[in-house]
Amino acid sequence: GPEQSPADGPIDVQLVHSRDGRNWSRCRHRMPVIPNGPYGYDAGCILGTANSPVIVGDELWIYYTAITTTHGGYLPEKKITIARAAWRRDGFVSLDAEEGPAVVETVALEPVGDRLFVNSDASRGELRVEILDAAGRIVPGYEGGACIPLKVDSVRCPIRWPGHETLPTGEPIKFRFHFRDAKLFSYTID
Repeated sequence: GPEQSPADGPIDVQLVHSRDGRNWSRCRHRMPVIPNGPYGYDAGCILGTANSPVIVGDELWIYYTAITTTHGGYLPEKKITIARAAWRRDGFVSLDAEEGPAVVETVALEPVGDRLFVNSDASRGELRVEILDAAGRIVPGYEGGACIPLKVDSVRCPIRWPGHETLPTGEPIKFRFHFRDAKLFSYTID
């Protein structure tokens, strides 16, 4: 039969990122976030991903067009269906501390809200947070050593310090994350 397209080859889905919506960069190694296969229904091409993910509980779902053959595959072998990919909520990328401890510090920000939640996998290690003022000094009562350590895999785990379940308010603060054998996906202030 005739080819669907004069160009042939597999098509997968890769992540790109932009801070301004005009200049885009590919993520590390152009690794697919929706790879071809291992199932036959999307072994050849993945096309037409939805513009926005659907949030379902602790997952992000994206629907896409799955094709059994490569781009130039022949009919009638080419079968086209709708498929769904699922990820951990806000889990496309993470900062990882696999060999030894890691420290990540945010820029100063004025929190809108008073509770800090972390999306991390610290089930093999731990994660602690300390709070700094805008000048970089540790806020008393919010030391990293006093933070109740996270040792779980959770997309929304509250951060607490003895006597403090809420954040200091009224002034800019920074977060300093200390973690080992853990992945830090994101944080949220509510």
